[in-house]
Amino acid sequence: MAEGQTPPGWYPDTQTPGRQRYWDGTQWTENYAPLAGAYPVAPGAKKGHGCL
Repeated sequence: MAEGQTPPGWYPDTQTPGRQRYWDGTQWTENYAPLAGAYPVAPGAKKGHGCL
């Protein structure tokens, strides 16, 4: 990677608050996700990956 280049990863979407968008190192992709902590966790909800 050239010096000064932004590395691939998830970054806040400046167009939509509360959302992040994936930068592939060259261009923005169409992949979106909620920002961590953007949505409250329901009381009593367990943290984890959803496996029972």
